[in-house]
Amino acid sequence: MFDHMLKAADATVLLNTTVTSLEKKNGKYNVQVSSSKGSPDVGVTTIKPFDTVILTAPLQFSGIEMQKDLLKHVPDEIPYVTLHVTLFTSPLKLSGAHFNLKEGAEVPTTVLTTLGPEEDPGNRHKIVGKSGFFSISTLKAITNPKTLGKEYVYKIFSPEKVTKEFLSSLFGIQRK
Repeated sequence: MFDHMLKAADATVLLNTTVTSLEKKNGKYNVQVSSSKGSPDVGVTTIKPFDTVILTAPLQFSGIEMQKDLLKHVPDEIPYVTLHVTLFTSPLKLSGAHFNLKEGAEVPTTVLTTLGPEEDPGNRHKIVGKSGFFSISTLKAITNPKTLGKEYVYKIFSPEKVTKEFLSSLFGIQRK
């Protein structure tokens, strides 16, 4: 679909090309490009004039040198976070006690967290608050090929590595 849109717009498409700088002169955007691996002109730098330029990458991380005052608005810094994704299987189901549920209550298959009213959303070090995780999902039940027992596939998104203590609490295991 996008290929057809570009052809219909009679757009210039430069594959295997890196944009290194952008400036505006005489009503045209001058784009300096460098051919990269896969191109017959590897390492060749050229300047091409365009009426319109569309950037499809986060500007802060593009490495493109920009003419001063070219943009009316410079995008804000993106506040990325460190994210640990933990995938594992266990024959155990999530413990309702860990989530303060009543005895025998069904534990949801997906748990998403938010900060409590007393927690500071501006504190980048405590971004998940006391829960310690962004989300926990039970993806599916499987049969362990070695034991032939039923196990559950879990996925946890958290700002830190998952600890043994956290997992013990999550599954209601008393550690010594």
